[in-house]
Amino acid sequence: MDKAQTYLKTPYRHGGSLQTGTATDCSGFVQYLYQKADIHLPRASVAQARVGQVASRSMNLSRLQAGDLLFFRGGGRQIDHVGLYLGNGKMIHAARNSRGVTVSDLHRPYYREHFVVAKRVLKTSNSYQNASPKDSAGAAIN
Repeated sequence: MDKAQTYLKTPYRHGGSLQTGTATDCSGFVQYLYQKADIHLPRASVAQARVGQVASRSMNLSRLQAGDLLFFRGGGRQIDHVGLYLGNGKMIHAARNSRGVTVSDLHRPYYREHFVVAKRVLKTSNSYQNASPKDSAGAAIN
């Protein structure tokens, strides 16, 4: 996770992954970073939100640790974006706009209004650690 910032300005591509190309989307970026740490996550952000333990259900930065996954929803109720908490109120993520992989300030109103849940995923002997139907993606997490 320490090397996440080496990917800044990597181009965004829907469905892209650094495992297979030079551009990535948000869930492909997170999956790639975790795989480098030998932690295997599902490919889609909605599935990634089912993994790990809840770190926070509100944008309470004091409860977050570097490496936590942060999940957001767009206009609907379903999760459609994931980023990685860096600490100090910052998140690295693959943004859909022309910025690609970038660092964003979580104090911005957009992130506070669209935040769903933060999850903590620890290395275990199996993939998809602590998956729980109770922690399914979207409105059920709220």
